[in-house]
Amino acid sequence: MRTIIFLSALLILGAYSCTPILDTDRDKEAIKAIIEEEKNAYFARDAARMGETWMHDDNSHKLYISQSELEFLSGWNEVDGDHNKSAESEMWDNVKNLEVQFSDYDFNFYDNAALVFCNTTWTGLYYGEVLNVVQKRILHFVKTNGKWKFDLTAIYRIPDEDIEGNKKTAAIYHELNPENIDKIFTEDFIGRNEKSRHTWNRENHRDYLSNGVYKRDSIFHQVAEGNWVTTRFFREMLWNGDTVKFEGMHFKRFKDGKIAEVWEYADSQQAE
Repeated sequence: MRTIIFLSALLILGAYSCTPILDTDRDKEAIKAIIEEEKNAYFARDAARMGETWMHDDNSHKLYISQSELEFLSGWNEVDGDHNKSAESEMWDNVKNLEVQFSDYDFNFYDNAALVFCNTTWTGLYYGEVLNVVQKRILHFVKTNGKWKFDLTAIYRIPDEDIEGNKKTAAIYHELNPENIDKIFTEDFIGRNEKSRHTWNRENHRDYLSNGVYKRDSIFHQVAEGNWVTTRFFREMLWNGDTVKFEGMHFKRFKDGKIAEVWEYADSQQAE
């Protein structure tokens, strides 16, 4: 995915110049102003005004990149169509206090071209939910008639959750080590058994792991999506003086890299 973005940016850059020049504060501020103007036109739902910040030719491109898909808009007609689609979107009836901030600029100047990297943070309410979305942007500008204009925007949304990190933490849970409790659980952690409706908190779980009764988990499958990790496992433990083994499934909800909630599905009759 990164290769696609960089190749697109470099091909456009090469079409104008490969001779570095000294970047100036004046050019940086001019480009920042164009970025802000496009944002303001977006919030005003004014596609024509957005178009004034862009080059209108076949070299204009937009890329939207997520973990699972890539949308590539090629040429000014497609980019302009996207602007009009955004202006007319029903989303605007379902957002409140929507704001966007740009940060961490990195400028690279060449004759009449500039390659710019920055972060973008969106906040507000989106369909009643609190919005906090962070994006990485790669922007390419061309200077024509003394004015900077976009001809490439590549937008990559940074995932809300560290899915691989969450899967590792979910696996640590099944080490059944009380010393891991503070590291892997949020302070308001709650566990729920779907069948018995029994619930437990972080200290209850610490007591359970420290009671001296033999218990061991073996994970045989984990999947993750968003802020949830699902774990299928076998638990081997002492039950009424015998060592028994039964199958269980956990749905673990994560918050800021820690387990905030567990829904446990297990049939204790397997152990009886």
